[in-house]
Amino acid sequence: MWHKRLSIVAVIAVFVVLAGCAPKAVPAPAKPVTAPTSAAPVQRPEDAAWDKVVQEAKKEGKVVSYSFSMPGDVGNAVSKAFKDKYGITLETIGGTSPVLIQRIRAEQLQGQFAVDIGDLSSGRVVELKTTGFTASLKDLPVLRERAPWYTYPFDMDPDGHVLMYYPNVVGVFANTNLVKPADEPKSWLELLDPKWKGKIITGDPGINQVASFIYQFLKKKNVYTDSQTKQLGGQFSKYTPGGQPDLSRALAQGDSALAVGVDQASANSLIAQGAPVKALDLKEGALGLPMGLVMLNKAPHPNASRVFVNWLFSAEGLKVWSEAAKQATYRKDVPDFTPAAAKMDLSKVYTMGFTDLDEVNNIYNGKVVVDLWKK
Repeated sequence: MWHKRLSIVAVIAVFVVLAGCAPKAVPAPAKPVTAPTSAAPVQRPEDAAWDKVVQEAKKEGKVVSYSFSMPGDVGNAVSKAFKDKYGITLETIGGTSPVLIQRIRAEQLQGQFAVDIGDLSSGRVVELKTTGFTASLKDLPVLRERAPWYTYPFDMDPDGHVLMYYPNVVGVFANTNLVKPADEPKSWLELLDPKWKGKIITGDPGINQVASFIYQFLKKKNVYTDSQTKQLGGQFSKYTPGGQPDLSRALAQGDSALAVGVDQASANSLIAQGAPVKALDLKEGALGLPMGLVMLNKAPHPNASRVFVNWLFSAEGLKVWSEAAKQATYRKDVPDFTPAAAKMDLSKVYTMGFTDLDEVNNIYNGKVVVDLWKK
């Protein structure tokens, strides 16, 4: 029996050995994995519409702007950068806001539609909107997002006619040859000190609307009573006949020690030339006068105008403008190129809104400041 069992065991052993020597099954080769093909970007209808605007803009080939904010070298820098990108010419005609708005009104009423856009003080461009001379720019791609902005360009005008793009700060400046640092006023109330009587100038309140803005600022911030505002008028030695550029030049030339109503835009070019002009960062702050831009509703180059404004309000466009103009903008991603001598604490700046503009127009048209500051 035992030899039969041995034979069975031997057979099983041989089977196990043979099974171990059998070739192992080779797995079938894996199929090559193909990377998923990324889907082509889907073009939204508004993108296709904008592409058409750009193509039509290149055919028009030109934009004409009446501009307070792009004089001389500033306009040249902006024009060059814009043309390099799109091949479209920007023709900039500079001037003060009162002069340019009169020119626009006259041309519109006479049916002479030569200008496309205007960038002027916000109060002036709002007047253009209320008279029906402007078109909406709400469809611009650059304004689809609010995130890049400290102040969204359409906050003043939800209809999209008036765009704000930089806060032109207006306040008190000193001639540093005539005012020592230790003697610089630290407060608006110090301007009422008898030692400054006859040593302060400002713009003529009858023709310069900034005087009305200053009055509104002093009232809204509770800086002065009306009697103190009248007292300030008694401190002025003279009124300059033109706008802020004339006021800034008069200060730089030594016509007075202090000037009320100088704006950063006008002061910057003088400071760059070495003029003895300095902003006074007063305790109660200063006035923020948003500069506005509009496109006229009968613009001869409507597509080119839209493309220009869209580019100007981009980080690329506003950086070109800001660096040339030495001004801060409302975009968070654009550096502040304002010279140290013109900088003021923006947290203390009172920025005008639509209600303020209506009130300022009433103040200006009612000759309120003229009556307070009679000479």
